[in-house]
Amino acid sequence: MILDRSTASFPWEMACFKSTRGMTVFGPDRKLTRQFRTMLSSPGLGAPLNRSLKVLVIADPAPEPEFQLSRRPA
Repeated sequence: MILDRSTASFPWEMACFKSTRGMTVFGPDRKLTRQFRTMLSSPGLGAPLNRSLKVLVIADPAPEPEFQLSRRPA
């Protein structure tokens, strides 16, 4: 996606639409993510290939069902 200054601030990866399989979320289901570039940034160079995946997840799961996040938007 190519976005202008005013639409770049929207969290597009969280947007969803109704499909034949239910709700489809752009981020996890369509593999959409954002990369910000400006006129001062360097040309797009791919990241070096890394066969291992490292992820840091910081979470505070709520024990109360009413405060837990749903997996899909309602």
